[in-house]
Amino acid sequence: MKSITILKVLLFACIVIVISSIEVFGWPLSIVLLFLLFMVGRSIEKEEKESKKLPSYRLELLIEPHWYDIFERVLPGLEKGEEFLVIMLLRATNKDYDKLELAMAKYCHTFVIFYHKNTIAQVWNAEKRTFVEYAELMLEMFPFSWKEEDKVSKTIDDLSTHDEEFKKLISKQNMKENLIKLFCNHDYFDKEGDYFRIQAGFSRVVGNFATIGPIQDIVDGEKLASIPLYDVIIPFLYEVNKHTSSRAMQGVKTFPKNIQDRFIKQNITYFDKNKQHEIEYNSVWDFSDSLLEYLDKKWAKKTGVELYSNEVTHHWFSTKYFSIGVQVEFYNEEDKF
Repeated sequence: MKSITILKVLLFACIVIVISSIEVFGWPLSIVLLFLLFMVGRSIEKEEKESKKLPSYRLELLIEPHWYDIFERVLPGLEKGEEFLVIMLLRATNKDYDKLELAMAKYCHTFVIFYHKNTIAQVWNAEKRTFVEYAELMLEMFPFSWKEEDKVSKTIDDLSTHDEEFKKLISKQNMKENLIKLFCNHDYFDKEGDYFRIQAGFSRVVGNFATIGPIQDIVDGEKLASIPLYDVIIPFLYEVNKHTSSRAMQGVKTFPKNIQDRFIKQNITYFDKNKQHEIEYNSVWDFSDSLLEYLDKKWAKKTGVELYSNEVTHHWFSTKYFSIGVQVEFYNEEDKF
């Protein structure tokens, strides 16, 4: 980048010299020289764009929904652990909801993204064992099995009779009424949607409630949270990779101010102790104060970046409603996946 800046300064100087010396060179020669300088400028601009491109990389993306917070969003008063009582009601109404229970029981959902800077990225869904269009987790939350509220109410009453925990849940103010609304009233979801969706699209990972459109398409509904993956996190990790002599992933103690400010604005935390990242506990929460010694000190001073010497298998970024784990490996031009 520094060499490109020098070339741009020299190019500008040459243009000034040619324009100021038209009488010496003559118009025909000056036009030819200016055209050649224009072509050189185009070449420098192209090189500058290429230099800003991320290299090819392999990204393992873990998506962890925070099911309690998601359910609590539509069922105020729900306490930790009671989200599984709601699943009990879902199972009582529709056996297909065994799939939702399995999805909630999973620690996280895994996607592997192969990105080559000159081609389209390929996304591997580890659970379905196939390539997919997007890294997307989308689950229907509440069935519209019945139109009659009394049938839903009877099922709730039956469960309350046989399960003390469920009975305690239903005794909460407006809880039964809200559950009936979720099952029976399509209009209730005009704002909040009937699907929960996390999608890693271009530039960011977004979690939202999605709705069914008039032609059965899934469309964006109410956005719950967003994490800037491709336009912030991946470029940052690439810069870290360039400025350390180690190719291992080190825990981040301090992010650049502009990135940290963005995380604060979007309520994003890095390795949140309140989230269940048990896989990383040993390597993260036992961090010593010693920082990475082989970090480029000049770059670190300029950006304010500090790294721990401890390695992590994934960098975890959390919002209230979901977390993502990021493991990325960058490739040089001559490397292959």
